[in-house]
Amino acid sequence: MQIYFIIYEKTSGAAADSAYCNQIKNQYGMTFPVLLDHNHNFKAKMGFSGIPNAWSAIVGDGGKLLYREKYGSKNSAIQWMDALTAN
Repeated sequence: MQIYFIIYEKTSGAAADSAYCNQIKNQYGMTFPVLLDHNHNFKAKMGFSGIPNAWSAIVGDGGKLLYREKYGSKNSAIQWMDALTAN
C-alpha cells in the first residue's frame, strides 16, 4: 500500500503551489509524498466538492475509490479498515 497526501488548493481556496505542499508536509511531519493536483483532476475523478482540502479517501488499484469521507466526520476507524481489507 502507498500513502499520498494530495493538495488541490489552500484552505483559503487560493491556488496551492509546491512551496505550500512542502510547508504542509513539514508542518505535520509527513513522511509520505505530498502531491499537488493543480488542475483538480484527482478532485474531479473522486467527486470531491465543497470545502477545500476537506476529504479523506482510500483509493485502490486502478484508481478505484474504496472509501471517502469529509474531513472531521465521525466515522470510525473500523470503516477505514473495512475499506482497506475489502480490496
